Formats: sequence, C-alpha cells, structure tokens
Amino acid sequence: MLSTMKENEAYSVREPSKDQNASIYRPHSAAPSSPVTGLPSAALGLKDSLSFSRPVFLLHVGYSRWCQGSLKLFCMQILVQGELLRKVQAKISDQIIDIKTELCFNIGLSGVLSSGKLTILQWLLQETYEPENLQTESFLEKEVCKGEFAVLVEVGPRMSFTTAWSANAVSICQACSLTEVTRMERSRRYPLYLKAGSNPLDEGQINDFAAMVHDRMPECVYPHKLISFRTNAVPEAVSVVPVIERGREALEEINLKMGLTFDEQDLQYYTRLFRDDVK
Repeated sequence: MLSTMKENEAYSVREPSKDQNASIYRPHSAAPSSPVTGLPSAALGLKDSLSFSRPVFLLHVGYSRWCQGSLKLFCMQILVQGELLRKVQAKISDQIIDIKTELCFNIGLSGVLSSGKLTILQWLLQETYEPENLQTESFLEKEVCKGEFAVLVEVGPRMSFTTAWSANAVSICQACSLTEVTRMERSRRYPLYLKAGSNPLDEGQINDFAAMVHDRMPECVYPHKLISFRTNAVPEAVSVVPVIERGREALEEINLKMGLTFDEQDLQYYTRLFRDDVK
C-alpha cells in the first residue's frame, strides 16, 4: 500500500488525477513504455534492482497537496517457501501450515510530489508490470484479517542508519529529478498460517520466528506499520575511557559494559595505542 504520511498523521490517499484510491496488482509481463521521455539510463538500474522472480506488485497511491513524509509500496513475492516452512515447523511449531512473503518499499519524502513526479516514481518501480489490474490493499493483510489462524510478522532495516540499497535507489531517483525522495528502504512481511483449531502462537514463538528471518544487527522487527523514518532513540552521552590513567583495566571495563567483544589482541593494541602512542 502506497500511502502518504506527514510526521505522525495519516492522510487519506488521493491519486493526483481523480480517484480516491488507486492500486495496482501486477503479474509479470512485458514492460509498458515509459510515461516520460528523456529519463537517464540510471532509471533502468533501479528497475533491475527491484525485479523479483515472478512477483506481484500491489500499489496503493497516496497523495495530498500538503503532505510530506513517506510513501509505501507493497510487493507480494510468489516464491517457494518450502525450505523456510520446514525449518519453522521443526523449530517453532508444527501447527504452522503455510508462509508467504511480501515486500514493502518505504519511501521517505522531503516535500510534495507533483503528479508528474509521482508518475515517474511509479514507473521506476513498476514499469515491467501490467497497469490494468487494480487493488486497494495488501493481499496479505486481507488474508490475515479474514482468518483467525494467522499472524503477520514484519522485519526491515533499522531507522538509525540508511542501507546501501537505499543510497543507490535514492541516487537513481535524484538522477530522474525526484529530488523529494530522501530515503527508500525495503521491509519484509511474513504471514504465518496455522491449522484451524490450533492454539495461537505465543510471543516467544513469534520472536523466535523473527530471529530466523532477519539479522538483528542492521535490522529489527516492525511491531506496527512504518509511518516515518524517525527514531525516538536518544544517543548516550559521550563518555571518556581513562586509558592513560588506568591502562588496560579501563578498556576491560568498557568492553564488558558495552559488549564490544574485544579479544586479547584488541585489548593489547588499544592499550598501547592510547597509552603509549597517541598520548
């Protein structure tokens, strides 16, 4: 679903043309021609980097004259999840009978996109898919809402840093005059389907599944839909490690406190560096 948000407010979506909502469900097919002329060749790089094996695109276009914040684009991947399902059944619960995957492209904006720029952005992300099949909401959300035996888990990049994929996508957007695009990140959504009549998954099982499908260092679990790239995390105050005064002991203490995983060689090197060389 591609929707527009400003700060913490959600706006009803409006295509820059006439419709209140416009969504695009796109099976794989030949690419339509570009809606604009003179786009740089970098545009093809973004298209190629967003291509998947037989994907289904689901787009809900959002627009408001005064909106700036983010756009969302959901893409459901039709991929074989057999190996993941077998692992989940063995490690989490044998009551899980199916898993699907949906990608969500979260697009940060610094200002309003004109109708022309919104068309270019849509084309960059969708130009290889047929435009005539429309849908207003994520297929996975509909399925999860309809069935009481399903749970949706979403994981993606942490808000505190921008991924290399985002930097590349933003660079391509900038080359196409989409200067309002400031960040573009992909999150992954997994609905877990349970046998009818089975007990719901507990929090521990859901956390165990999330740990299987994301890297906890650069990624995190999204408990709710992402509406902003802002983070409420407050950086800790800068502290001084008194290596000159206390030597290796000071490094050992901060190593344990912050989980820096310094080994013997690290401790020796940094002690010598800051006590003997840099002082």
